[in-house]
Amino acid sequence: MITRSVCKITEEYEPDLLNRLSNYVSEPMMTEDDITLRSVVKLNPRISSDTTSYLSGRLYYQKLFSVKDFEINDDGDIDENDSNIRRTMIADFWIKQNPGIILFSNKISSENGSKIISQILFDSTESIKQMKFKIENIERDVQAGLLTGMWAYSFKDRNGNIQKGQLFGDGDVNQDTIFGLTAGAPRNFIGIKKELNDEDTKIKVTRSGSITFFVKDEDLATDVTLQEIIGDLLPYGYLD
Repeated sequence: MITRSVCKITEEYEPDLLNRLSNYVSEPMMTEDDITLRSVVKLNPRISSDTTSYLSGRLYYQKLFSVKDFEINDDGDIDENDSNIRRTMIADFWIKQNPGIILFSNKISSENGSKIISQILFDSTESIKQMKFKIENIERDVQAGLLTGMWAYSFKDRNGNIQKGQLFGDGDVNQDTIFGLTAGAPRNFIGIKKELNDEDTKIKVTRSGSITFFVKDEDLATDVTLQEIIGDLLPYGYLD
């Protein structure tokens, strides 16, 4: 299973700007506890084909976490201690200039990594925003035959005794009777199928901005076709 959280780069930029990420090492930041925090970027080989090109890399960033500990004394008394510990986190990313998007490997990476990379590139933490997807538009195009293999969806705020739920199948659940009973209810996600490496692959698209590929081979994480499929779904994306 491979997940990508999709973010939008809201500023126009020249390709040379991405050179800021090459061998990037932040200035050390000293905390009140005299703990040094840094961030580092390591770039990977570019993912390219005739139709798409992505710059990929990994961001390492350090954060402080509060820890509560208890010391047992020789006399049996308990001393409670609060302290901060430093942890190094990682955020894998893929950047495509046109259109300006950046993909992260999960939602937590996108929440933290987007602000740090935005600061590196644009000297602002607000130039990379989480995208969302209009699930109703994807469902509309499934019904119109422009997309195929609807194998799952969720619904909520439905009138009647069954107000919310999730439905899963092998494909074409929109042809089942129960689909009509939930028509019009808001969706949080939808499952469709796309061809990946000559196989129909289940894909889950969420309203909150993530795309999950249900594949067994993790090597497909760098497959250019995967990036192209994400590109095909971008017209359904929007910013709040």
